[in-house]
Amino acid sequence: MSRFLTAAALAALLAVPVSLAIAQTAAPVAPAPAAAARAPAAAPALPAGRFHTDAEAKAHCPTDVVVWATKEGQTYHTHGERLFGKTKLGAFMCKKDAEAAGLHAPRLRAPAAGTQR
Repeated sequence: MSRFLTAAALAALLAVPVSLAIAQTAAPVAPAPAAAARAPAAAPALPAGRFHTDAEAKAHCPTDVVVWATKEGQTYHTHGERLFGKTKLGAFMCKKDAEAAGLHAPRLRAPAAGTQR
């Protein structure tokens, strides 16, 4: 019986300091900031005459045609074309500004052999 009491007493003595040490060394955890409190990522700045949205470009040039200027091929696409506003790198521009910057309308490709247009 005395062995049991000695073992129980030893376990109790060892358990108390360990739990106190853990409680004293544990750093308080700050709550994570709410998702709504985080600021949205700002859109990268564009060169003058290039816009993030169609509406911004239309406000800049209300009487001109708005085009999507691609950066890869130095071309522009008008509203209704397949690539208008859809390429990875590009911006909305006024057509006159795009042509002044050296951009051009997409060139038509010759149909592949054996196909009809």
